[in-house]
Amino acid sequence: MYHLSQGNSSIDKVLKMASNNVLSKSKIVMVWGTFDALHKGHIEFLRHAKSLVGESGKLYVIVVPDNIVQKNKGRFPYENEAKRKSNLEKLDCVDKVFIDSFEQNALVKIEKIRPDIFCFGYDQTTIWEDKLVKYLMKMGATTKVVRLRKYADGIHSSQIKTFLKTKINKKYMGYISR
Repeated sequence: MYHLSQGNSSIDKVLKMASNNVLSKSKIVMVWGTFDALHKGHIEFLRHAKSLVGESGKLYVIVVPDNIVQKNKGRFPYENEAKRKSNLEKLDCVDKVFIDSFEQNALVKIEKIRPDIFCFGYDQTTIWEDKLVKYLMKMGATTKVVRLRKYADGIHSSQIKTFLKTKINKKYMGYISR
C-alpha cells in the first residue's frame, strides 16, 4: 500500500498530479497493456484514449512487466519492460507510465488515482475487464470502462516481431553456419 506521506516514490508524484487534476477539473484516462514493438496501432489507441478526456486531460499508461507477460503469454516480450516504458514516455500523448500488472499492484494504483475512464484495447482479454469492473464497483468508483476499436488494419505486434526475428536470423545465418 502506498501512502502520500512517503513523498518520494513515483506513485506519490502521480497521486499529487492526480489530486491537482481533481482541483483543476482535469480528467484522467488510464490504459493497460504490453505495448511490445510499439507501432501505429498502439499509438492510435493511446491517442484515442487521450482524446476521451480532452486537451487538458491526462493519460496514464500501465505497462505489464516482463515476468507477467511470460506467465500469461508463455514467452517474454521482444523488448524488455524498461524499453517499452521508455518508448511510451517519448509519446506526446502520454503523461505518465507505470510498470505494473493486475496480478501485482495495478488495482491499488487505479484505486488511488481514480481515473475518470479506463480503456481496454480491442484484443485485450475480457477477464481483466471483468475483474476491473467488479473492483471498481466494490470501491464505489465512478470510473467508466471503455473498449476501443482496432486501428491500423494489418499491423500487429506479433507480425513486427516475426519480421524482426527473420531479419536478424538471416543477417547472422552466415556466422552460425561457419
